[in-house]
Amino acid sequence: MTQQMHPSSWTGTNTVACLEAGLGASPVPAGAHYWLFFALPGAVLIMDLALTGSGQWSAALGFSVRRLVLLLLALYALALWVGTSLRVPHGLVGVLGIGVFLLIWSVQIPLLHEVPLAFSLDDSQLFLGLLFAPALAQAVVRSGCWPRALRLIEYSVWALALLHITLFSAENLLPGGSADLVLALRTVLEPNRFGEDTNFLIGPLAEGFRVFWGSSIFLLLGLYLGMRNFNRRPLWSSLAILLGVGFAIHLTLTRAMVLSIPLFLLMAWCFNWLLGWLRLCTGLYLLVGMGLLALTVPTMLLADPSLLAAVGLGRELSDEIRYEQVVALSDGIMAAPWFGSGMGAHVSLVRAEDSPWMYELSMLAFFMKIGLVGVLWLLATFVVLARAETADLHHQPLAADVRWALARIAALLFCILFCGNTNPYLFSMLGWGLLVFSYIEFCVTIDHWRRQRIPPDRGGCEKLQPPV
Repeated sequence: MTQQMHPSSWTGTNTVACLEAGLGASPVPAGAHYWLFFALPGAVLIMDLALTGSGQWSAALGFSVRRLVLLLLALYALALWVGTSLRVPHGLVGVLGIGVFLLIWSVQIPLLHEVPLAFSLDDSQLFLGLLFAPALAQAVVRSGCWPRALRLIEYSVWALALLHITLFSAENLLPGGSADLVLALRTVLEPNRFGEDTNFLIGPLAEGFRVFWGSSIFLLLGLYLGMRNFNRRPLWSSLAILLGVGFAIHLTLTRAMVLSIPLFLLMAWCFNWLLGWLRLCTGLYLLVGMGLLALTVPTMLLADPSLLAAVGLGRELSDEIRYEQVVALSDGIMAAPWFGSGMGAHVSLVRAEDSPWMYELSMLAFFMKIGLVGVLWLLATFVVLARAETADLHHQPLAADVRWALARIAALLFCILFCGNTNPYLFSMLGWGLLVFSYIEFCVTIDHWRRQRIPPDRGGCEKLQPPV
């Protein structure tokens, strides 16, 4: 008989069984400290990342709200994690691996190449944030808050899609177009930026009217969540959500994001089929290979813009800029192929004077900074971390619902890497948000799968419904 349990009760029945299964200790009590230092900051961070892009809206307050809520989340998650990390050392693998990476490629190598430490640390914010990702994931699993967080994320992405569609509609329906709305948006979300210095790329292009800013990359989560919850809503509702999110993605006129719509569906099907034949650990290696494919193919195409033009995806100015980056960054890679030039480094071609280390071809620039050894180190860290999280389940058969869940997560990661390869958002807090979302989804899915396998007499249950 199927037994449904509230997520907060998943860890409360038998602490010993939970620890032996690698689940941590008892659930987090929902006291005042939970709401003040975890739930409220988490909600603010979700809406901030999903809607405001760079997060400069808080500049008018004199401090960064984004950094404050990140600090609160990190301290709360780490405080919960310290007590169980030595008994359940799964996440320590990732922390140690990323910590060594930061010491070498964010401190030592940049100093050898005379890269300012401020540049290297600013360029390393993704990995500084990933240091507490295992603690954050465990806090989410133990608190049982992920279903509520998912609803807030989904509502925020719906608001993001609606805002894209509203700006497009205003441009076509209002006499003055969308200029007043764009000005109001910029005034609120980037009060210290003026003139053409903006993160909001909203206006006419040869291909149509474009609506894009940093948070637009979070529309990928709308695609993922629309498919995740497709069978939990009426058919018309699920189709309307997917069509709305798909149309908003189309309005970004970002080729990688538009191509991610069919790619997500294709890769989800492929991973689901392959996981039906392969063991989970083999699937992890396959995901790494597919991720490298997502990084390599676009760069090869950009090396010859005529290929993009031949398939109808060419944009003369944009492709020329990226082609120049391919040439300059390739020279930079060959100058230090093994260990790279360090985080914060740049080549002769500089795209932004205030952030010279940033390039549209962010992954190629990343290879220039960390070299072959750095790439192999990070690949080994992430694979070992994923294997450690599933150490007791490698040889277990995958249930159909778990297989589909893992396939969707893998497809989302593939699309994140595919989009991040040609857009400078992966190595920022926006990229951190996308990767941490994927990691938490993975941990929650594995936790759900693991709890199905705990015998009821040891504190488990016969069957748990997937988290809503």
